[in-house]
Amino acid sequence: MFDTVRIHIATKEPEIFERVNNISHFECKHSRRGGFNLTGSLNKFIKGNNFEPIMIEDVGEAIGNLSELLSKDINDAHVYRLDTSVNCEMQAPVNEYLRDLSICRYYKRWNIEDFSTVKYINQLKTKLFYDKIKEYIENHYIIPDKFQDKNILRFELRYMRRLKAQLHLIEPLTAKKLYEYRFYNQCLDNLQKEFEMIETNKTLLPVIGKPSRDSFNKLLKGIGLQTVGVENALLLLENNKPKMTKDSYYRLRADIRNTAKCKFMIETDRMRELREKIKNSIEFLRP
Repeated sequence: MFDTVRIHIATKEPEIFERVNNISHFECKHSRRGGFNLTGSLNKFIKGNNFEPIMIEDVGEAIGNLSELLSKDINDAHVYRLDTSVNCEMQAPVNEYLRDLSICRYYKRWNIEDFSTVKYINQLKTKLFYDKIKEYIENHYIIPDKFQDKNILRFELRYMRRLKAQLHLIEPLTAKKLYEYRFYNQCLDNLQKEFEMIETNKTLLPVIGKPSRDSFNKLLKGIGLQTVGVENALLLLENNKPKMTKDSYYRLRADIRNTAKCKFMIETDRMRELREKIKNSIEFLRP
């Protein structure tokens, strides 16, 4: 579940650089705080790749092994970046799922043209969905045999700044806390909650019987919204905000959101599959 970390080592020993050169998947740089920043993938350090997940016991082992290789105990070292993630094997190509990921409150959304990557960004953290196989191919990494020819969707939650406040900690986050059961489960809970915050594009239910005038109007709005997409509809509204009154803007925005949630529209089969697999992957990692 834990992958990339940035651990601050409060020491002036220049030998740290030489020792880190012998540690796979980690690099060391001078920190503006003094000392050094050790940055790398715990998952790759233990497994040699980040397809196969590491469990809480593996995290403790990784911190112990790093301490031994550095000839310095890093259990009390502060952590300034932390990535949590799950990989899901999907039935269809990854971009078919990512197309249905819409807006997320408090985040700016971005995607590449072929929808192999969708990213949500704010000042403190990043949510990232992408095609894991494509990433390995583009970076000329070796794909483990059992993942060859699979559709692997990766979901990452990256804590980039102010980890103590974001994770509701009394003391700064330290390396030893990464393998404490309560904290580990908290991070799994956060991963699930951050996924649930994302709105998804919906599909229309078939109409049964004769609809009323009101329900037919809602149905037409639903068809239009499905065609345009919730994100594009909200973007269009935002671009026209200067031409509108404040009341009109907020009324129309609420109308778009309510239409997306109306009983004529349901989550797509792809999104239901993704939701279930992310939930199952998170539960699998629980100690």
